[in-house]
This record gives sequence, C-alpha cells and structure tokens, in this order.
Amino acid sequence: MKHLENSPYVSLVDWALVLQQEGNLVELLDPKLGSEFYKEEVLRVIKVALLCVNSSAALRPMMSEVVNMLEGRSSVRETVVDPTAYGEQVRLAGLRDQYMNQNVHQVSSAEYESQTLVRSSDSTWMASPSSKDLYPYQVPSLT
Repeated sequence: MKHLENSPYVSLVDWALVLQQEGNLVELLDPKLGSEFYKEEVLRVIKVALLCVNSSAALRPMMSEVVNMLEGRSSVRETVVDPTAYGEQVRLAGLRDQYMNQNVHQVSSAEYESQTLVRSSDSTWMASPSSKDLYPYQVPSLT
C-alpha cells in the first residue's frame, strides 16, 4: 500500500479511481490483512463502491442492483470512471470533511441520550429516539 502523505490524492475515492484505472485496486487494502481475505470478494466490494460514488446519479446503481452485485447474484458493471469528471467537488470533499470534524458541536450527555446529530454537507439533522429501525438489532455479547 502506498504511503499517502504528500500525495496528490485528497480523498480515498480520488485515490481509488486512479488505482482502478491502473488495474491495481488491491493497493487500497490494509497490509495488515496479509493474505487473509478473498481477493475476488474484496475487489467486488470496491468496484461496487466506486459505482455508487459516480458523479452522475443516472449512472449509479439502484440499491437492489447493489445488493445483487454484492451477493454475487449479478456481475459488477465495469465502468471506466474519469477522475477528472468529479472536478474539485470530490478533491475538496476530504478537506471539507476534515474541517467539519474539527468544528463539530459538543453535545451534553443528556442531550446526546435524547437525540442524535447527523451532519451532512448542507445542514445538521436531528434524529428522534422515537424513530425505529426497520429491523431490530441486538448487540452481541462479548462474554
């Protein structure tokens, strides 16, 4: 895996698009994984992720297509994406996110328990604790 300090890539997407063009998506993986992964599955997930971040909404897959591709029921569409098509928007997204993380509002523990803040690039949304997930999730016990 290349060391990204002092590199021209601001975001992971920017770097991944270049690696895709070079045919070397495996460089995205953490070297700590060693050989303990299924290469075909990892590449499938990365390719689907790159489809999902396409700058053109019309070229992004529908969620049902994403699920089918991830589960291996359909092949992953091969699309050649030009990183320059994303322009400054994607290149600066990493810097914007870093800035936003530094300026996150601190919430008291009482407020945190009663509401969850979700930050997007445009605004802050409040999620009510009364909203329910579609499917219940139980945290597995560590013991």
